[in-house]
Amino acid sequence: MGVLFGSIRVMEKRLRQNHLLTIADSFSNQIINELELRRFDENSNSIAENGLTLVFGMEADENIADWSTLDDVDDFHSKNLTYDAFPQMDANVTLSYVNLDIASGSVQISATPTLFKRLQLVINHPLFDTGIRYSSIFGGGFDSELLIERAIPLSLSLIHI
Repeated sequence: MGVLFGSIRVMEKRLRQNHLLTIADSFSNQIINELELRRFDENSNSIAENGLTLVFGMEADENIADWSTLDDVDDFHSKNLTYDAFPQMDANVTLSYVNLDIASGSVQISATPTLFKRLQLVINHPLFDTGIRYSSIFGGGFDSELLIERAIPLSLSLIHI
């Protein structure tokens, strides 16, 4: 009887964790969708004059409690997000500039601003042994006539198409 009860408890825990994984996927999609709604960088339309953002985070007029006040991807950097629709779950957000090598499929963190920012998202719940990790790359939002190999503040390579 004890073995049977123990087996049922293990199965119940696995079913609950599988359900929570589905909910974690939905929560991560919600956050990624919010980031996709923002411009890649608030200086996207004025890179030649202002360069890309050097310091990630919110500006004085922005508030993490009201996502509608956030205007670019990096405003979510280093934030711990919760959402009422996903009880007991929280998401830790980390953003960084990255270099992409399409040929090799590699992604390397860059200390210098580039055309791409990588989102690393960790969804936590009390029943998870470790957080569930997600990653996404954001970029673009630039004027169509402007192609930039790499945007280094005060030193830009511009090619007009």
